Amino acid sequence: MKPQATQYCPTNLESKRSPAISQANRPCLIETSIVLITLSSAAGAAEPRASGEDDIKPGFQTSLSVILGASQSKPSHATTSDDNKSIDSLSSEHKEESSGIFGLGADVTYTFDNLQTQIFLTSPELPAMFGESMLELGVSHRLASDTKLSLSFIPFISGAGSEVWEDPFLTGNDRKETDQETNAFRFAAENILQLPISFEYIVGEIEIENEASGTSLLDEPGGITSNEMKLLKRAGDFYQVSLGGSVPLTDSLFLSSQISYTALDAEGEAQSFGGYGAGVKLNYMFGKYVLTGGLNYDSFEFDASHPVFDKVREDDRLSANVSFTIGEPLAFKNTHLTWFASYSEADSNIEFYDSEEAILGAIVGYSF
Repeated sequence: MKPQATQYCPTNLESKRSPAISQANRPCLIETSIVLITLSSAAGAAEPRASGEDDIKPGFQTSLSVILGASQSKPSHATTSDDNKSIDSLSSEHKEESSGIFGLGADVTYTFDNLQTQIFLTSPELPAMFGESMLELGVSHRLASDTKLSLSFIPFISGAGSEVWEDPFLTGNDRKETDQETNAFRFAAENILQLPISFEYIVGEIEIENEASGTSLLDEPGGITSNEMKLLKRAGDFYQVSLGGSVPLTDSLFLSSQISYTALDAEGEAQSFGGYGAGVKLNYMFGKYVLTGGLNYDSFEFDASHPVFDKVREDDRLSANVSFTIGEPLAFKNTHLTWFASYSEADSNIEFYDSEEAILGAIVGYSF
């Protein structure tokens, strides 16, 4: 049985890539009853580290985490969940949902004897609108100039990725789920020209296993035509380019920021879009404690009028989060404890796609 999963991406967890970019620096964990995923360690994650400051040793390094929490949400009508399976109309009020979060995480890195090259298995940081994946496998290498380059592959894994509705616009009956198959490659560079600047490029493709968007409205009174239904096809190619940086404001306060452009060239023009995003994060360190706060904003405009709602879709997305991390709580060596809270909302000019979510939780981690 596939878990019903949604996505939470805390900003304080360490990435094997740049700490300043990639969708607010957020490895993703899956919200479900029981799930095993790869997850970047939170130990020391909030501290921006200059090149060469990492405590790197040859061989394997592993981080394990347990995540507990709860979420309250009003999902988009396009979002799959048991409570959202049936809608009375396309303008129905969004249902409020509550769920618990339990997750197990593992992040594995192998460092070669030269201390410059690493192979890593970690959790992917795909833009949320392109779905989820369970793992990312890649290699990184630090050049003589101290610039770090990485290349990785994010594969679709059946049963562990995202699901969408075959026909999101079906009303009065239960909608059927189908796989959204996402495969992507990521290239990243950090500490460019020995400056705290990072660049990242993600490119990939999306396939919908059983695409039936608009079928229930085909040739119905007030519905859509077969040509209009073609505008709703969601499969296509996507990319995201990001540029970020991190600077110390004081000895204990660090500011990170990033800007990005994201685009999807879908088979259906009404599903194709492009848009810009920006994020900022503050880290305050005192002793073994780290306090982190982040704010992110994205705005997307679609290419053609939506045939179901007769307007060009425009989305604005805002998210905010805060976390508090304790290193080695109760003197347990190589452990960390993080409390986190987040809030996100998507405001669309088509109410069908509006959503909001709040999450509270804790992460306990051990590294070796």
